[in-house]
Amino acid sequence: MTKSIALQAVCCFLLLFLPGAGSSAQTPSSTVTEKARHWSAESGLPQLFIIDRGSGDYRLLVIGGERLVVTYRTELNSSVPVARVLEPIDGGAPCIRIYDFRHSFSRSTIWMGLEFSRDGNILPELGRTFYGSLDGVK
Repeated sequence: MTKSIALQAVCCFLLLFLPGAGSSAQTPSSTVTEKARHWSAESGLPQLFIIDRGSGDYRLLVIGGERLVVTYRTELNSSVPVARVLEPIDGGAPCIRIYDFRHSFSRSTIWMGLEFSRDGNILPELGRTFYGSLDGVK
């Protein structure tokens, strides 16, 4: 898949799956968040997007990342490590993997990390750690 096709697929996907997308009328209780981050490997693929859907709900889109394993990491009270392999949700094209997960940035869970591996090998260039919000990227 070329980089331009991947980006077109992401744009279509974001329009379909962002909260409130496709609807001009929203109920007063609905909220749309626009916080998202994008990064990619130097080669252009995979393309990675994390979207803050509000209330601690996050969606990760991985485009062109065949055989990638995604691990969510954090620590509770800076002493209890948490590591959970994320499972893709159904839907999306074979070249697009979608992961939904929860994280609440608080005094006891101040950071969240995403680690990517393929065939048992960690890919450090893809990993990201967020401190306090999606704005605090390392």
